[in-house]
Amino acid sequence: MQMLGHECLVVAPALIPRRSEERVKTNRRDALTLARLFCAGELSGVWVPDAVHEAVRDLVRGRTTAAEDVRRKRQQLLSLLLRHGLIFTAGDHWTRAHRRWLAEQSFDHAAQQIVFQDAVAAIEDAVERQRRLEEQLAGLVPKWSMASVVTAYQAMRGVSFLVAVILCRRDRRRAPLRHATSTHVVPRQAGLAVAIRERRRPTQSQAASTWNVC
Repeated sequence: MQMLGHECLVVAPALIPRRSEERVKTNRRDALTLARLFCAGELSGVWVPDAVHEAVRDLVRGRTTAAEDVRRKRQQLLSLLLRHGLIFTAGDHWTRAHRRWLAEQSFDHAAQQIVFQDAVAAIEDAVERQRRLEEQLAGLVPKWSMASVVTAYQAMRGVSFLVAVILCRRDRRRAPLRHATSTHVVPRQAGLAVAIRERRRPTQSQAASTWNVC
């Protein structure tokens, strides 16, 4: 619409003022209400992601999918070992000691050994895929319009580079226009908590691991 020369304002339904007695909804009533509120300046527009922001979001989603794939494949391998009574007790999983222990495991039947080796190879491929996506993301973010916000988020304890990128990808998408266009963006602890709840375990686990390193 903007390319055709028309002014376009995207408004989130939750930001539209409504009266408690207005329970009947029709297209005509909604159109008249929106027109009246727009003329009165009572509608708050939301920021619409541009093409670059959408591209970075696609890359972040790809990295998140790769990380979930790694977690899923690792759980499948641990379940296989558990079914055969093979439990690693010398520390945390997926450390160097755990990988050496995995390399020493063997099964009596050739079919079981094939499944085990295939699972290990699948994990290595998934980890390599995740690493490649993270490297590409690290190279693109400095050229992103939200690069300064990513840096600001990392000033908070427990927020690594990846967590900051995920929070920026989700937070600005729902931000009101007046906040999204501001020159200086200061990350809020409440906003961080809300964004982490939205991503739940993946982002929270990533932030927790970074918090322990700090």
